[in-house]
Amino acid sequence: MNKIKYIFSIPKSLYINIKSLPLKQAIKLPILVSYKTKLISLRGKIVLLDKAKYGMIRIGFDGAGTAKHMSTVIENNGIIYLGNNVKIGGGCQICTVSKNSRLEIKKNVSITSESHIIASKNISIGNDSIISWNTQIMDTDFHKILDKNNNLLNKDLDIIIGDNVWIASKVNILKGTNIPNNTVISSGSIIKGILDEENCIYTGLPIKILKSNIIWKK
Repeated sequence: MNKIKYIFSIPKSLYINIKSLPLKQAIKLPILVSYKTKLISLRGKIVLLDKAKYGMIRIGFDGAGTAKHMSTVIENNGIIYLGNNVKIGGGCQICTVSKNSRLEIKKNVSITSESHIIASKNISIGNDSIISWNTQIMDTDFHKILDKNNNLLNKDLDIIIGDNVWIASKVNILKGTNIPNNTVISSGSIIKGILDEENCIYTGLPIKILKSNIIWKK
């Protein structure tokens, strides 16, 4: 990490830790936030899934190419759960929409750059997973669609991403999606629904398996 960038980032890092965590955790500065990061809302709270230690979560310092110099946006109105060694790169938007929204990012997760993760209900990303650039993950349509009897047709639905999942670039993960462990989602895919088989490469739309019995490593 560039020393000057780190020094400039101390005030904002202090602020998000004190605002979002219990004081005993906050003083250890587990969350490092680039000075370029835009903190739109910190009305919600952050819960650490692992023991607090300095710099275990990095926001806005990493990313692919020139994206590491872009501003990351954090808007937390609900609860964000974060594990150890989480990296959220430049140009990303991380949002919990309301006080009932839940976003969980487990340990050793890298969200490369310019990706949007927006939780209105519940999004969970498993251990050791990678989210590549320009990916969008949303559990909501934001706008309501009603039938003639005023019944809601497009409710928010959970998104569950398993452990050791690689989501390649320019992927859209739609509400109601469940991705199993040890899975690769190919670049440019649109994914919605429950994927049943582990150790596969999936593509979509339409969703299909490109290759089975695969093993991928970081």
